[in-house]
Amino acid sequence: MYGVPYMSSADIESLELTLRGFSPRELSAVAERECRRHFGTCAWELDEASCVPCMGSVGGRVRLYEARFLAHGKPHA
Repeated sequence: MYGVPYMSSADIESLELTLRGFSPRELSAVAERECRRHFGTCAWELDEASCVPCMGSVGGRVRLYEARFLAHGKPHA
């Protein structure tokens, strides 16, 4: 798992994650935990999420998925 936090031009903090794992459900749970850890108690929202198979067996069964997530913190009102 790796991610690169960065600041956008609108000063809204963002987090981009690229994860690999055995199931899309597992990857979603890990991304949610990472967002909670990164943003803490401030409000955040998941903007984009995509999950694609990245490794399969000879028989065609998917063995590994790669997911990309983009989340941002909501600005304070």
